[in-house]
Amino acid sequence: MLRKRQSSESSSTFSFSSENKSKQKPIRVCIVDAKLDSNVLREMHNLLESAANHSPLRLEECSDAGKADVIVTAIQMRRRLERHLDWNIAVGAKITCRN
Repeated sequence: MLRKRQSSESSSTFSFSSENKSKQKPIRVCIVDAKLDSNVLREMHNLLESAANHSPLRLEECSDAGKADVIVTAIQMRRRLERHLDWNIAVGAKITCRN
């Protein structure tokens, strides 16, 4: 949960409390590995693992795109993306496309 810090500045900042991290629903991330080279794929898996252990967010790798909250892919064409996941899932998901 986000908790607003009291500040004398005009801009507001938020912080995550560690006790609320365990109560948060994890953010499930699905990586579509087509068109990603092995170094990029390894780095993305390492980032997810690191974030799961050291980030205030609860990130979790998910192999089922239908259950994912975020889909990461290098595919930019609809036809090609449909080879890897259902278009209805793609339309309803938050998709990050790596350039």
